[in-house]
Amino acid sequence: MSAPRLDRILALPAFRESAVHRTVDAVPIGFVDIGARGGTHPIMDPLAGVTAVLAFDPDPEEGRAIRAAQARAPRWVRVEVEAAASPPGPGRRSCIWRRPP
Repeated sequence: MSAPRLDRILALPAFRESAVHRTVDAVPIGFVDIGARGGTHPIMDPLAGVTAVLAFDPDPEEGRAIRAAQARAPRWVRVEVEAAASPPGPGRRSCIWRRPP
């Protein structure tokens, strides 16, 4: 017997009534996706319902596509897209968060 998928467990009424659910509902898991072209990284798919995403992609058109996909079929608690990218090759870029994603 295979283990149940995490997203199915998150949808169970017993989980939805738990203290763990109340916690992640109040403060979702934060995920930062650098280079979000094509959507958020699939590694987080099983936790989408309890995850807020901060995505970075320098292409404004791609940012609009990511926001539109979330609006059409909400999967994540919240999605914010910043039109920024890391420098090509070695280098630094500052990112200041004033609140959790």
